[in-house]
Amino acid sequence: MALLDVYIKQLHDFLNRRRNEGVVVSAKKASLSPIKYHDSAQGNSSQRVILKRETGVELGAPDTMSAFLILLTDDSALIKDGTVVLVGDDIPKSVGKSVPFGQVICVSFDRMGDVDQWLEDYGKIEECGRIVDEIPGYMVRCMPGRLWARVSKEAAEGGLSLFYVGSRLIDGVRKSVKGIKSVSVTFVTSNKEDVQELERVGDQVRKIVRDLRISKLSVLSDSEMECVNEIDCTSCGERLVCDEIKKVFDVTKGEL
Repeated sequence: MALLDVYIKQLHDFLNRRRNEGVVVSAKKASLSPIKYHDSAQGNSSQRVILKRETGVELGAPDTMSAFLILLTDDSALIKDGTVVLVGDDIPKSVGKSVPFGQVICVSFDRMGDVDQWLEDYGKIEECGRIVDEIPGYMVRCMPGRLWARVSKEAAEGGLSLFYVGSRLIDGVRKSVKGIKSVSVTFVTSNKEDVQELERVGDQVRKIVRDLRISKLSVLSDSEMECVNEIDCTSCGERLVCDEIKKVFDVTKGEL
């Protein structure tokens, strides 16, 4: 099911353009090696609220830009497994700042199921964004398409990094969803314009997901679609939704 492959390729193009323009793009293999820093939330089973006065770095606050999107595929070649990519500065270099924030989770599966399974997996990965609330000194608030995070002064000054946050996300996704072949996480903190570009992609992805949930379409193994509504297309109120999804299938099928 190649429904979102075109957007994964757009993400790759985005990263390559930023590299060519001199923006710092770093990539590391995910690692869960403990980070030695103190935070007053350490040892606490429940995540405390990080107040403004306790905040060392603010990521994607309401007065700046944020974007959060999930991209699924059955083509593992599109995703470098276990990789955390960062466009821009990491947490230690952003102490005392409020910066724009983008987060992209890319996942490939051994095989994609029908639409119901696809949407179920998508929803589980959405929930995984909250796993990082278990990291001492890192607080996340998720909204549709947006993600607002606060890092405590203790954690920010003690060395907490987005590479560690991404590693925890990758681990959480693997534990929460079955049949995963590869998973990667990309963060963007470079500037507002870069995050806005991700947000535009996210808007398209969320529209497709929303339309799939509404339209009750089944996707066959050969990437054709079968509608389960027992009415004629010309009188169906969901015709525009179906037409939009068919356009995406035509694009992705043409690139396979």
